[in-house]
Amino acid sequence: MAKKKLKILQMIVICILLIVSCLIIKNHYINDKNDKMVSIGAEAESISNTSNVKTEKGTIEVVNNFYSSELDNEKTIRIYLPYGYEKSNKKYPVVYMPDGQNLFDVKTSQYGKEWKMDETLDRLYTNGKNDGIIIVGVDSLPSTRTSEYNIFSGISPASPGKYEEGKGDRYAKFIVNTLKPYIDKNYRTLSHKENTAIIGSSYGAIISMYTGITYHDIFGMIGAFSFCDNVDAAATREYLSENLTSDNLKDTKIYFYSGTDDFAYQSTQIAYKTASSNGLTKIKYEEDYGSHDEISWANKVQPCLLFFEMIKE
Repeated sequence: MAKKKLKILQMIVICILLIVSCLIIKNHYINDKNDKMVSIGAEAESISNTSNVKTEKGTIEVVNNFYSSELDNEKTIRIYLPYGYEKSNKKYPVVYMPDGQNLFDVKTSQYGKEWKMDETLDRLYTNGKNDGIIIVGVDSLPSTRTSEYNIFSGISPASPGKYEEGKGDRYAKFIVNTLKPYIDKNYRTLSHKENTAIIGSSYGAIISMYTGITYHDIFGMIGAFSFCDNVDAAATREYLSENLTSDNLKDTKIYFYSGTDDFAYQSTQIAYKTASSNGLTKIKYEEDYGSHDEISWANKVQPCLLFFEMIKE
């Protein structure tokens, strides 16, 4: 009987060791796979899952099939590199942005409108107001966007009857634990908090705010454009009340924007007023007659970056 128990115990130990070994191998494969996807300048042409697009001044590198172990799916990453990046040794501040497909090209944009991030930064460079910023855009998919960009589960008015599981905590971990280390390793970045921002709109503002709060030691600036909390407004507002505080974010700059013709106008105001009433001072709120779209958000990119002191007056 004792020998039989010993054999069973040995088999259990062997199984555990096999499982652990498989997990280690998988993690190594994932890291190695993502590391091999990097391409800077002309090297991009020789790597199948990357491509380069020239803007007037800068370059946009597109990295396909970037794996997230946190979400167990693949992302398309769009990286704007400023003018002269390939020919210099200079390091640059970085802005991380969800909904990357909407940032640079109307052809890839989900709704046929774009933020014009490349045009804005190219123009600012030409006018001597921008010494160079790297933009890292992460594409979203309609099938996973609501769940990945929200921290609470619920039903979005955009998809009535479809219950969405909040996976925002996992998305934030992906940004911090997988994507940012990859960007810092493979690109010349100023990687510290004072040079790292995260900006998003609508549900993208939710995940940007959550990521900036949770990892306030990594992100020094948060942009919340059209803060849309309609998946679970009560829970999200309670979260802000408890976490959007001077204790957490005393050194963090937060820029809020919404147009008066935007259905997220009220929720953006509430988020800003929560920050203000909680004693945050490095905050700014702006509004105009804009709507809930990329055209309205594009008009506020320059004021936002100016508030962050990432560009000149």
